Amino acid sequence: MVGQKIRNLRVEAGYELGEFSDELGKSESHIKQVELGSRKISLDLLISLIEVLNVDANSILGESSDHKDNSIDAKLQELPEPQRQYLTTMFLTMLANYPAAA
Repeated sequence: MVGQKIRNLRVEAGYELGEFSDELGKSESHIKQVELGSRKISLDLLISLIEVLNVDANSILGESSDHKDNSIDAKLQELPEPQRQYLTTMFLTMLANYPAAA
């Protein structure tokens, strides 16, 4: 399912497979295997997909991008303020400490 979502998002964004794989810094074969579901995606690839396709993780990993109630933002808004602040701070710290791509 994830691979098909990635393919659909790629096509919607107007990318041919070769151009898309170049943008992601992966081989066409690698991306084709991901789209066919025969290869899992790494965290690095997920982050690259989010950046290149200009979508959030839910659009790739979630049930459907139409389910706004499943978004991270919506879930955070349901939490009490102290918990929301704690999780937001944790997430920002993780992003700040994530190794930069070479």
